[in-house]
Amino acid sequence: MTRAWLGIVVFLVASPVRADSLDERFQRALVALDAHRPADAATELHRLVALGIEDPEVFTNLGIAEAESMHYGRAIVAFERALSLRPSDPIAREGLDNAETMLARRRADATGGTATIEGSRTLATFGRAFSEPVAAFGTLACAFVACLAIAGLAFVRRESVRIALGTLAVVGTLGLATFGTALAGRARFGALIAPGVVVAPSAIARSAPDSRAPTLATFEEGERVDVVERNGAYYRIAAHGRTRGWVLRRSIGTY
Repeated sequence: MTRAWLGIVVFLVASPVRADSLDERFQRALVALDAHRPADAATELHRLVALGIEDPEVFTNLGIAEAESMHYGRAIVAFERALSLRPSDPIAREGLDNAETMLARRRADATGGTATIEGSRTLATFGRAFSEPVAAFGTLACAFVACLAIAGLAFVRRESVRIALGTLAVVGTLGLATFGTALAGRARFGALIAPGVVVAPSAIARSAPDSRAPTLATFEEGERVDVVERNGAYYRIAAHGRTRGWVLRRSIGTY
């Protein structure tokens, strides 16, 4: 997997830790990754995150470290957090795809099935690809373009112009679908605590936030869920086509 050796932008936080020591910790993590010690790298990077550092380089390298440790659920969370800060990051995108592929292969090896990626990214996750103003403006602009092009087709007879209008109508419709879905995702995300991923080998969903409550479902590592409520050590989650239930918070990574 490609790894970028880029500097980190560190910010002063409400802590006695100095910015230069934060950078030193990041550099130690990079050295550990280069020395094929992903667990040590992950430890250093988790400490930076715990100190409040929100930097795409930290999360991208944390994803790499977790993936190299075969903690694919945690790697997916880290790469998603990197992409939420820098959506166009090709390294984080590649890392996310690779982590999901490796997790699918591991499931296939365990079950004797085919290596397919189960589930899909939540609508809330897709919505984070655009800010709400951008998604709203894109939706309106594409709707206007599509409607104008379709209306023009009713009046124009010249073949070359009709072809151009037809192409414009298709592009506008596709844009409307893209930005409209993103806008819906933004709206849904606002009603949630966060989208999440199962990071434990499995997570048992119960009918109540109690270890003695009946089991409703079992979720596997890497499955995507929506966290809709928090209660002590438990999250209440929902997933497409699956029953809502309460799972231990340590089983879910949010982003």
